[in-house]
Amino acid sequence: MVQTRSRKSQANVDIYIMVADNQATGLALIASEPRQFTIVNIVGAIDLDKLHKLEGQFGVPKLDIDVKAPAPNNKK
Repeated sequence: MVQTRSRKSQANVDIYIMVADNQATGLALIASEPRQFTIVNIVGAIDLDKLHKLEGQFGVPKLDIDVKAPAPNNKK
C-alpha cells in the first residue's frame, strides 16, 4: 500500500494492509535501516481510525496526516 525510501538515511518503510469485505483484516509494516530491521504484523480486524489515534504514543511515529471526519448522514 505505502512504500518510502530515503537515500540520505538509507531507511526503507513498506506498509501492507489486507482487506476483506471492505474491512482491514491485517497489517504488516517492514522498516529497515543499515543497522536496524523492524517487522510489525497485526492479524485480525483493525479499526484504522483507532490505529490513527495511536500516533505519537507507544513508539508510533506522529505523521501529522489530516484525517477528515465522514460527512454526516442527513437522510430522513
